[in-house]
Amino acid sequence: MSSKAVVPQVSPAPVLTPDERRDLADRAGAAYMEAQRAKPAIKAWETLRPQVQALFDTEPKDKDFKLRGAKYELMIGPRENQRKITSMRKLAKALKDAFFDHCAVPLKIIDVLLPGEKQKGLIVEDRTGSRPVEAVTLPTPEEKAA
Repeated sequence: MSSKAVVPQVSPAPVLTPDERRDLADRAGAAYMEAQRAKPAIKAWETLRPQVQALFDTEPKDKDFKLRGAKYELMIGPRENQRKITSMRKLAKALKDAFFDHCAVPLKIIDVLLPGEKQKGLIVEDRTGSRPVEAVTLPTPEEKAA
């Protein structure tokens, strides 16, 4: 079994002038605010799409369909192809040590199967994840003056 550590490659932060940093903050802030406004529509779509798809569950997998409303017509495509591993044991045997160099087990599963202290020496945790970024609207010069 290989003991190769996977080290993520981190790109160096770009060097920006104060004006470029301010422009980046404003562009990112505007995009953030637009994304916040879109969240209710995205949530509605994520609720409605499965309902539409369910209407065609028993239809032929390779066919497409249309669902017509008063204002919109929905185009429902054929089912996507999906692949799945039929035997993890046979796959591990076929790939030999390469299997362990490339396989991944979700940490949530490990937490269930190997709780708490049993993970000691097997799992490490460090602040290497992404940073959350939020935007707040700054007061206008008029608002500051008031």
